[in-house]
Amino acid sequence: MKRIIILSLAAVLCSSAAFAGYQTFHNLSLYVPDGWSVERSGSSYAEMYDPDYPATGRIYVELGSKQGYTLGEIAEQLRYDYRGSNLTARDYYYDFVYTDSSGLIWDARVFDYNVESSFPSDTYCLILYTEYVSEADFSTVYDSVRYTSGGGGGGGSSGGCSYGAFQFSALLLGFAFLRRK
Repeated sequence: MKRIIILSLAAVLCSSAAFAGYQTFHNLSLYVPDGWSVERSGSSYAEMYDPDYPATGRIYVELGSKQGYTLGEIAEQLRYDYRGSNLTARDYYYDFVYTDSSGLIWDARVFDYNVESSFPSDTYCLILYTEYVSEADFSTVYDSVRYTSGGGGGGGSSGGCSYGAFQFSALLLGFAFLRRK
């Protein structure tokens, strides 16, 4: 029995560590890749960087109001504002590329509630990431973005023990008790 309790506690701690990368910034919640740092954040944006490549490994996420425009019109305006090129329409989002003033190439993705159902219909999300960001790190952030409706206080972490960790531990304990019978 002692071994079961120790394993369950270890599972809770491991599960909690797995969720520690989620952070909430007022209306935006997302997973910050392992080892990355948040450089700046506000009520609807977060700018992250890879400490191993602080000048080139960067991801920027921002929420904005559609103000009655279609997602395509917003993507075209953003492409124009960033002096980007190669605006490409996908099933439910848009991509484009631009080069900043220091010569760093950025990829951009613009999406809305058709990709992430937590977004209100009048909100879009822009994710910018440099060419040096790995596909895994970009996908981690992209797949984790959620609208939180004023949830956090502007940069605090929402990690730690979570309901998912609790469920996982309860499942382990349940299996242990069933096994004893």
